[in-house]
Parts: sequence; structure tokens; C-alpha cells
Amino acid sequence: HPHAGRDVPLAAPDQREEDGHCRRVVVGAGAAGAGVVMRDQEQAHLQAIEIEKKRADDLLHVILPDSVVEELKATDSVKPRRHENVGVMFCDIVEVPHYCDGREPEEVLAHLQQLVELFEEMALRHGLEKMKTVGDAFMATAGLLKPVDNPVLNCVKCGLEMVAATPALPPSWHVRVGVHVGPVIAGVIGRRQYLFDVWGDTVNTAARVESLGAPNAVNVSAAAWHHISHLCHSDAYGRVYVKGKGELEMYRVDKLIED
Repeated sequence: HPHAGRDVPLAAPDQREEDGHCRRVVVGAGAAGAGVVMRDQEQAHLQAIEIEKKRADDLLHVILPDSVVEELKATDSVKPRRHENVGVMFCDIVEVPHYCDGREPEEVLAHLQQLVELFEEMALRHGLEKMKTVGDAFMATAGLLKPVDNPVLNCVKCGLEMVAATPALPPSWHVRVGVHVGPVIAGVIGRRQYLFDVWGDTVNTAARVESLGAPNAVNVSAAAWHHISHLCHSDAYGRVYVKGKGELEMYRVDKLIED
């Protein structure tokens, strides 16, 4: 009988089973490979998150003291606290306001950056906490977060170094330092651009002592002087009138006796 077409031979049972097994192996291998890729991608993503978290944490530690960062991370807030016997120091660069006139911003900021970095090193060496810079003024405290034997002495030692070192750096500026001691309130306010700060009459008085004192010198209030009178050579200014406070007795510290 004539055939409409040639018969297509069927594969033997063993051959069909082998082909099916090969397809399962290929599919299985492909799924396993995709799983490995997904796990690698997930691991890379988690590592990137950890890197960003560490970067944010490091930045927070640069902005805020370590103890404040830990409290902020644990409670999402920082409890305000009163601290007794805290030395507060302001160091103001005398010539900066006039120096800025007619000069390029990059030049002014380069000199300020160099000087502030030096002040930060000095503050750290003498056990002071840098609080902030306000314009061209550098503010620091002693005995606020870490106990020290004599907060005023730490501030004065740091201030004397600042006075001596500043003219040696270009453009040969001079500083005026003011120190006072007493109770302060410390804490963090606001939700953006966090700043750990201190408030109170002690802070205001330290700022007044600085602004009313002699340039190229460390100036202290009478309250601060009593903490170091036996440790330094000093000169009394007498009583200086301070608006809103009345008369304020001030001294200039020329040198520490231990030096």
C-alpha cells in the first residue's frame, strides 16, 4: 500500500527518560544559579546599608559628644542636665572682621580652618570639649562631660597656648581669651542640624569677660581667678562695668607658675 509519508521513529523508552533527566538537570542548574545571584545581590545590598549606617554614625560622633550620641540613639532625645563647676572659655580672633573685607572667601576660610583645627587639637590635649564656633569665636568647656580636677586651670592652659600659637601662623592674627566658671544647663534642642550646647549666666559672663578683656591675653573673671590664683602670675584690671550685670572684677593671666 502506498504511504502518505514516512513514519517518524519514536525514541526508545530509555532515550526519552535520559532526555527528560537532562532537561531537569539544566533547569535545576539554572534555578540554583539564579538563587546564588540573588543571594549575592542581597548580601551586597546589606553591606551597602551597613556602610551608610556607619558613615552616618561616624558623622554623628563628629558633631556630638560620644555620650550624647549614645543617649540620642537609645531614646531619640537628650535629657537636659545641670552641671556644676564648669569652666567656659571663649577665644575670639581679633582681626578677622577687618581681614575679611576685600579678600576672597577661599583665602579667609583657609586661614580660619587651619587655626580652628589647631584650636581643636589644643582643646583635646587639655581635656576641653569643643562646643562650637560662633563666627570667628571658638567656644569650649572643661568639666562638662568629663570630670577634671580644676576646670579653670584646663581652660587657662589651653588659652595661653592659643595666645602664643596664633601669631605664628599666617596671617599673624591675635586672639583674646575669656574664662569664667560656674553652673550651666546642657542639652540638645531642635530636630535639624543638631547642636549640643550650654546655656546660663556662666556662659554669658564668659563671653563678656572675653569681649571686655585685653587682646593677646587670657582674661578671667574673679570667680575663675580664685581657682588658679596660687598657680599663676596675674594682673588685676579692677572692676569693669558690664551692661545688664553691673560691675565685674577681672584679671589677666600672664603665666602659670608651673611653667
